[in-house]
Amino acid sequence: MDNQDVLDLIEKKTTGIISILDEACMFPATTHEQFAQKLYTALKDSRRFSKPKTSMTAFTLTHYAGEVTYECDTFIEKNKDFVVAEHQAVLAASQLKLLAGVFEPTPDTKPDAGGAGAG
Repeated sequence: MDNQDVLDLIEKKTTGIISILDEACMFPATTHEQFAQKLYTALKDSRRFSKPKTSMTAFTLTHYAGEVTYECDTFIEKNKDFVVAEHQAVLAASQLKLLAGVFEPTPDTKPDAGGAGAG
């Protein structure tokens, strides 16, 4: 079974779920209800996407193995709670002291130096 349409539904630039989520995260006041409504509006014509009748913040994707329902309640929070390690390293190496200080690695984010400090 070809699942390219499901991958596009999730990953496609500007119209995929991840792009819609990233856009929602740009506005601090966006709620998970508003994010869900944006999904319902943008993806309503997809045969692989549906809105469950019993929820205002969930959506269902029809994958190769059947239907899977996702609840949007923590999507925005979780999407904002991640800094790619490579991005942090680049920003920490900035010549701008303020920027470098904000992204300076903490003991729990520094790479393990041969097990030093483990105990």
